[in-house]
Amino acid sequence: MKFTLNPYALVIEADGATNFILSDYANPIKIVLNAKQSEVLSEMNKQAFYDYDELSKVFGETFVNTLVQNGCFVPAVLDTVSSHSRSNAFFATHNMPEARNRLNQAKVLVLGAGGIGTHMAWHMVALGVAKLTIVDFDTVEVSNFNRQLLFDRSDVGKVKVEVLKDKLSEINPDVQIETKCTRISSQSELEEICLADNYNLIIKALDSPAEFPLWLDHVAQKHSLTYISGITMRENVLIGPSYIPGDDACGWSELMKLDFNNSKKVYGTAPSLGIMLYHISDELAMEAFKILTGYGSLKYEGKILCKNIFTNQERVFEKVQSKNKSEKEVQGSGKVVLMNMLLMVVLAVASFSQPWFLIGGALLAMILPFVMYRTNQDIMKVTFLNSTILSVGLVVMMLQWVSLETVTSLISSLVLLFGVHSATTLLMCTLNFVISKFVRKH
Repeated sequence: MKFTLNPYALVIEADGATNFILSDYANPIKIVLNAKQSEVLSEMNKQAFYDYDELSKVFGETFVNTLVQNGCFVPAVLDTVSSHSRSNAFFATHNMPEARNRLNQAKVLVLGAGGIGTHMAWHMVALGVAKLTIVDFDTVEVSNFNRQLLFDRSDVGKVKVEVLKDKLSEINPDVQIETKCTRISSQSELEEICLADNYNLIIKALDSPAEFPLWLDHVAQKHSLTYISGITMRENVLIGPSYIPGDDACGWSELMKLDFNNSKKVYGTAPSLGIMLYHISDELAMEAFKILTGYGSLKYEGKILCKNIFTNQERVFEKVQSKNKSEKEVQGSGKVVLMNMLLMVVLAVASFSQPWFLIGGALLAMILPFVMYRTNQDIMKVTFLNSTILSVGLVVMMLQWVSLETVTSLISSLVLLFGVHSATTLLMCTLNFVISKFVRKH
């Protein structure tokens, strides 16, 4: 097989040695090059290919194997000219093998084409999603230029979404871009737009009407839709939440405790600083990437970060369970565990006269935790408790078969019984751990 130099591998000369770095900057691969090695490396940098055996003679087999395993030497010329070349190289060097395929299948809806919406639309096109739908009713104005991307003076008076479609298509013609020039004035209209396609992500970039966040939360909850959100409020940026459907999902209106029954905007235009919107958009773009590709941990799931950009003071809005509810849950959980323990004790005692009770108890000890709890941590805690009780019962039952007459036999018997207790507990916990992982995965 022939190899060439990965164009995305950094080759740095320092302290008399040549360092090869692909993704692990802390542990570069070092070598002091001789004249022949420098010549071959120079040719490989020009995309020349060399046989493995020839490279091994020049650099040494161990060194070549190390560079091949680390991706510095590659068997094909890598793309360095297409619009996605740098992104794909990033995915390859950071162990994200499915990122490109998932982005190529992603459908994104951007609600609003203002300071955040225009930036998010560009981010999605630059990432290379399959389809992008942009919704806005407005036309381009000169006052937009301090914060909204892609517009210029030749666009003044034109419909925003149409201008964006033309310019974004020039950036990435492979993205299917749809536009809808409309003002969303009711929850039913929003619902119709959100359900027009099977969107993987909705980006909330609208700030009007005032009821809009509440509408979106209702629609997202009703139809299990995923959305991300961000706005400015005076000198504060508010980023989040990343709404992921589920039992514990919490939307913008719930986190901010919004009530629109007694409030209505009459007059006023909010001032805005472009750099605040750029910051919000960058944070949201990272959340969008993680949601669409499945790589990384979400930063704003179930919470809103409010940060003053001048004082750096921060406040986080997140869902907090009421004290009464938490106490009831703890009390209820304690009663369930107590009943479970009593059942295990009864089965363990019953096994003294009827050994088959022990078998039934073992099965129940492994099944009950899955019935009682959902989290792996709670399942394993109850499994350990059950297996401990049953193993003690097994040890007590075995006492009639061991010798306790001498000190030596007593010690041997205790070691044996402790081993039986430990092995039983370990076996049951291991089985339930494996089962819990399988159940969670599927």
